[in-house]
Amino acid sequence: MSPGPAGSGSAADPTGADGSAGAFDPTEFRRPVRGAQRDVIARRMVLFGLPWLLIPLTFITSASTGEVIVQVAAIIIMGALWAVLVLRSSLTPLQRWTGVTALTVAAIAIDALLGPGWGVVAVFATTAASWVLPRRSALIVIGTVGAVSVLGLMREGTMDGKLLDMLLPVVIGLGMIALVEFIDLTELVRRQQEDLRAMAVLAERNRIARDLHDSIGHSLMAVLVQVRLLRARAAAIKDDRIPDLLYSLNAVESSVRDASGDVRRAIADYRSFDVFTMLESVPSTLRAANVNVQLDAQPRALKLLREHPSISEALGWVLREGATNVLRHSSARSARILIREPESERRFGVSTVELVLVNDGVRPGGPFDAPGGGSGVAGMRNRVERIGGTLLVEPSDDSFTLTACVPLTTERGPDRAS
Repeated sequence: MSPGPAGSGSAADPTGADGSAGAFDPTEFRRPVRGAQRDVIARRMVLFGLPWLLIPLTFITSASTGEVIVQVAAIIIMGALWAVLVLRSSLTPLQRWTGVTALTVAAIAIDALLGPGWGVVAVFATTAASWVLPRRSALIVIGTVGAVSVLGLMREGTMDGKLLDMLLPVVIGLGMIALVEFIDLTELVRRQQEDLRAMAVLAERNRIARDLHDSIGHSLMAVLVQVRLLRARAAAIKDDRIPDLLYSLNAVESSVRDASGDVRRAIADYRSFDVFTMLESVPSTLRAANVNVQLDAQPRALKLLREHPSISEALGWVLREGATNVLRHSSARSARILIREPESERRFGVSTVELVLVNDGVRPGGPFDAPGGGSGVAGMRNRVERIGGTLLVEPSDDSFTLTACVPLTTERGPDRAS
């Protein structure tokens, strides 16, 4: 394989030797829960968490009007920032870190300036950190809040009104970490069950495909051989009825050929062509035809495809058909296979996986010059659109680009795209 960027993996195992989607991606932060389950839990957190803001409100009744306005505004801003962090799963790692840091600094400042009772607002910092940051980072935030509280106690030399301020954010933050870990575990179990179901479906499909090939396929080939033999013998017989017999035998042979093609297509539909299987076979197939292949697969994109089997299978079909078109309809000497998550989509919080196949050696007047790009492209477009994606064909004078883009905004079962 032509060398690609670090972490792109090999064709045989694009995700790395341990199946962990390649090298560590520093931009990848854990999102504990995804999809509808995350939204439900986040809404409940906000519903039951915002009433905590009423606790510090009880300490501002004796303050002056100006102080009351400032304190109420600070509480409202902290509550709004906390709600955004909890509810918005599309925030970037930098946005999450910035929000948690702002909450932590604000909580520490409010506690130091306003005194006993205000330390409970640090609960918002510790729970937000536990929800949106990796476990180790969340523990650092919780430890920082606890350490600042202890330093405050040591400085004042009294426990009056401070014990609850110190313990509550730490205890609730640690409890939130335990909740997130439990949710992660249930999500892992759910995905493993989906993988097992997908593997069972795949095994059954392969069994049916083998049975079709071994029984019906071989029988049809035997019939075809017999028809050809009979036609050869009939051609040597001098009889007025032989032309009619030969016509009938030709019709039978044509029907058997059609049936054999239908069986092959049925077998192809039952077999799995996920993108990881195709990454093992397509580069070697192209190289066998003297096409230099460069594979560039982002670890994060491969990880997303492992989490969405139906999308992986659809993109596998696109890669297979695209490579077939490279061999049939071009004089390619080089090709590039790119699997990525577009930065423009990540910036706006939309998880999308993109497969790009680029080759040179375009033949003028090929089938892709026609509107629609030919029946092969129509079949690929149909498969991609069935899972909510788009297929873009871009022929030019010296290259041909095939781009399949699929959003991951909804969860799909492993066999719904089949």
